[in-house]
Amino acid sequence: MMPSSIDQDASLPPPAIFNRYFVDHPEWKVRECYLGRQDPAELAETLGEELAALLSEIRDHINQTYDVQRHRVRVQANHPQLHFDYIKVKRTPCAGPKPLLRSNAVAFQTSGIYFVGMTVPLVRELFRVSLDLARLGRITAPFGFRPHEDGRRRSFIAVLFSTMLQFVASHELGHHFHGHQGRDVEDTGDPTFFYDESASPTSTTFPESQVKEVEADGYAVKMVMNNLTLGRPREATLQLLGQRDSTEHSEKHLLRLFVLATGGFLFSRAVGEFDPQGIGESRHPPKVSRMHFIMTGLREWCRENEQRSLLRYLRLKRYQRMMRAVKDATDPTGARLALYQESAFLNSPVGRGYLDLITREVPHVRASMDPWRWTLVDEPTAPPPLS
Repeated sequence: MMPSSIDQDASLPPPAIFNRYFVDHPEWKVRECYLGRQDPAELAETLGEELAALLSEIRDHINQTYDVQRHRVRVQANHPQLHFDYIKVKRTPCAGPKPLLRSNAVAFQTSGIYFVGMTVPLVRELFRVSLDLARLGRITAPFGFRPHEDGRRRSFIAVLFSTMLQFVASHELGHHFHGHQGRDVEDTGDPTFFYDESASPTSTTFPESQVKEVEADGYAVKMVMNNLTLGRPREATLQLLGQRDSTEHSEKHLLRLFVLATGGFLFSRAVGEFDPQGIGESRHPPKVSRMHFIMTGLREWCRENEQRSLLRYLRLKRYQRMMRAVKDATDPTGARLALYQESAFLNSPVGRGYLDLITREVPHVRASMDPWRWTLVDEPTAPPPLS
């Protein structure tokens, strides 16, 4: 991308700066595809009033959480200002030899504010996946209801969708927290540089680019699990799941929700066939590998929070059953071969070597990000409720 000539007005509110970043972006393909901040009033017209209201509630919850949690971290000597919002995208395919993804999430900084954005097509995709998951009895049964029970199913869809959306948004925030976005802005000399969900590598190469994505996923695991298990968000989530907070299975329901939501997001995006020879050509690890590292991060979160019963619950066979159900829900025809092919690869010596390589590189990449990484300054504060 070319260096920016945008002179953002820092006195504007964050939603206005978010909008101007795209409208005045120096690169044509960004302006052509991403049309600015999505007008909340238009969401009701395109997505329906119920989903638009849920999206507004999630956006407000994320920004309230950002406002609370920003005082826990420092970027150099300052507490970062953060903002999350939705991106309006053109209705027709994006133009250019390497067009931007219509279904995308991005992390960027401008006017001293750290932004996370999500396109409306990605919102639609996450909602469709939530609908697919809620149609399968093997997924709903552990929560105590059948797919034809309309009231329970609607609440389950809402909480799946919210969890997926917060995971994706937290992943992009992870690129800020771990210094990936800040370092690439400095390395490229491009202040408009942004991280997104595209497969093409950034200024870094394999395996560093994939390690960065694993680190961002790990950050998202901790953010979302803390949100699901702390204070009033926990109560609201369990209520939507039709569960009582006092039951011994509460944590297991929250854990299962998280695994189903993240697996649904990733597995629904596994298209085509898996090519082990091209594994180093993508910025992101392939889907099954990425889920493997998410589960590693989830076990680490359990240990840090002394959730021994959840560690025992995260047995391999149970996880595999959940992922088979997710695969069947998101691919009822069995046409997506990539997941089977990647699973076979990961069970081979070469595949295990790939996983070991990424794992070994994590501390090296993390150390190289130290000058740009945000630093924690105190203990976590319970996020505001998502009612």
